[in-house]
Amino acid sequence: MDGHGSLVWKMLTQKCNNFFLSGSTSEVCVKFFVDKYFVGLIHPEFCGTLLQHPEVFVEGLDPSSEKPCVRLNPNLTNFAERTAAVENVMRNLRDCPSFPSLRGWRNEHYGVFVNGRTEALLSVERAASRVLGVNRHNVHITGYTFLNGAMSSAERQTGLSDVLDMNLEEEEEENEPELKLSNVPRNLRLWIAKRSLSRPKHPGLLDNLAAGGLTYGLTVMECAKKESMEEAGIPEDLLSSLRPGGCVR
Repeated sequence: MDGHGSLVWKMLTQKCNNFFLSGSTSEVCVKFFVDKYFVGLIHPEFCGTLLQHPEVFVEGLDPSSEKPCVRLNPNLTNFAERTAAVENVMRNLRDCPSFPSLRGWRNEHYGVFVNGRTEALLSVERAASRVLGVNRHNVHITGYTFLNGAMSSAERQTGLSDVLDMNLEEEEEENEPELKLSNVPRNLRLWIAKRSLSRPKHPGLLDNLAAGGLTYGLTVMECAKKESMEEAGIPEDLLSSLRPGGCVR
């Protein structure tokens, strides 16, 4: 997504992504390092328990601030060793009251990447990624249609982001610019999903068409198709029109 549209999404994301703003828990979290890489932020309430497993987690110093940090034991030197060692500790902590997120164990792994997602240092159970505060990547699918089928074949190929003309207009008297979408086709409609009442998180609330964490070993498009079929029941033949719309960091 280019131009004004990118600015719109950037501003909306900054409003929601407030973890690093003053007063948030990021100020008390402890950095987590694997080898020379800073890969996560761990809440202090977890550190003591993790450091009781020195074969996996050891205390160190953050080279940029000389403050205490948590490091993966340097004797774990490759992807397989790191993944297995962390998995073993997290499984042992599943019943620990101090680690409620581990009760949501999914048997699904997320990759811990560095160098622009070109190198995976290890993979961790989805529930454990919250404990270690590592970056997680998710795929969201937006479904849309036009009433009366008023959409050209070219528009179907390029996708919604190129159909919409997004403008960013600043008001001089306001501290923040006003966000407006112009030239949105009046016959544009979005498919909105309603979460199952049996879901443990946000049951019965509205949601986008489908979404899911990016499982280690899957490409973004593979994950998008998997989630679309699993969550929205979209048949595989209809997913040929699936197009990437952009990335929000």
